[in-house]
Amino acid sequence: MTTTEKKLYDAFDSIPKIDVHTHLPLETPAAHRASDLVFYHMLFSELRSAGMTEAPPDRRRDEDDSHVDWPAMMRKTAPYFQRTANTAVCRAFVGLCRDLYGITRPVVDEGFMDELRASYDQHADRRAWSEQLFTQMNVERAMASMYGVPWKRKDYCDSLFPRLTVAIERDPYHSSASMAWIARRMKEKYGFCIDTADKAREETMTQLERSFALGARTQLKWVSNGRIARTVDPAKIDAAFRKIQIEEDWTPDDVAHLNAFDLQMRLEFARERGQTFQLFSMALHLPGCAYTSSLTPQDFLITIGEWINRYPDVTFDILNCDYTAEPFFTSIARTHPNVNMSGVWWHGMSEGWLEDIIYRRILAVPVWKQCGFFSDAYSAEWIWGKILIVRQPMVRAFARAIENGYFGLEQAVEYMRMLLYDNPKRLHKLSAPEARKV
Repeated sequence: MTTTEKKLYDAFDSIPKIDVHTHLPLETPAAHRASDLVFYHMLFSELRSAGMTEAPPDRRRDEDDSHVDWPAMMRKTAPYFQRTANTAVCRAFVGLCRDLYGITRPVVDEGFMDELRASYDQHADRRAWSEQLFTQMNVERAMASMYGVPWKRKDYCDSLFPRLTVAIERDPYHSSASMAWIARRMKEKYGFCIDTADKAREETMTQLERSFALGARTQLKWVSNGRIARTVDPAKIDAAFRKIQIEEDWTPDDVAHLNAFDLQMRLEFARERGQTFQLFSMALHLPGCAYTSSLTPQDFLITIGEWINRYPDVTFDILNCDYTAEPFFTSIARTHPNVNMSGVWWHGMSEGWLEDIIYRRILAVPVWKQCGFFSDAYSAEWIWGKILIVRQPMVRAFARAIENGYFGLEQAVEYMRMLLYDNPKRLHKLSAPEARKV
């Protein structure tokens, strides 16, 4: 390690951080059980790729998991961890278990899992442990996505963990099966069935208004599938909703038009209320696995560019995972005053990719328009896992820029602070958390 790198590591560690995209539980951000750390979907996808065919229920879809023997399920992962020990995400899991739970075993085996459960059980007060985690991680604040707003304002204000700020994320139009599931859940929970464009508009606007009243100053849109229409066509939208009523599958064209319908509504609201709009760029879902393809079609990028051009008064924050799409988004950020770039989405969770992307961005995009980190974590502990993945690439990218004579150490540290703290705080209108008892 060079002297420059040592000073940059010290700076990275001392700078407070703001995480601009998570799915943390709003009342208690720490993992609700030890198995949540192991079966985080970004980690489990790698275990599955290594041959683990037995999958736990998906808590993100409210699937019943009361029958699962979680200690046994955790132990079953051991041979697959040994096959994937080289990957960034698996190494991050080992690192967060070491740094946060004191697990020092060199190999993830059954004994590792038993020690993790025992250490986890020592922190019975999960809300107090959540605060301890944020302090230890030096994370001042995190934005947590809501898909709906079930709380009344007083209940929300009394319950929300003080380090969190909410954002609203609603993306039902991926497939007819996804929409049908969302519609069923809405009807079961709230007695509201979304099967017409008018009902969808009413429900969306209600959620946007409620979330804004609860402090959501950022919206999130997952423009995946590589499918979004360039304009809104009411006839095609009505036809797509009729298919819900008769339980007929959507075509890719239906999905594209419904995404345009949703995007327009939400951008209009963001413009009226001054919200920042986060766009997640992935690409096509492959059959059987939603987290596979990250090669973004050119016509899709052109369409996104057209939508951005229509809303010059909306502040966009781009979260990209496709290495091949970086030149496009870099150019958009360089030429549009309302377009910013944040972090790298998890398809790019490789230190090699991250270092190169960070290096290219800090030499091309005004540093004032960049946020350097977000985790997409579902428990507070995985924020630390993502910090471990990003730490070395960011330091090495800045060290390379210094070595090549583009700027000096003092300026690099200033830029790093802007990426990790100043910019996300300004871009997403975040204040320091209130000092109150947790």
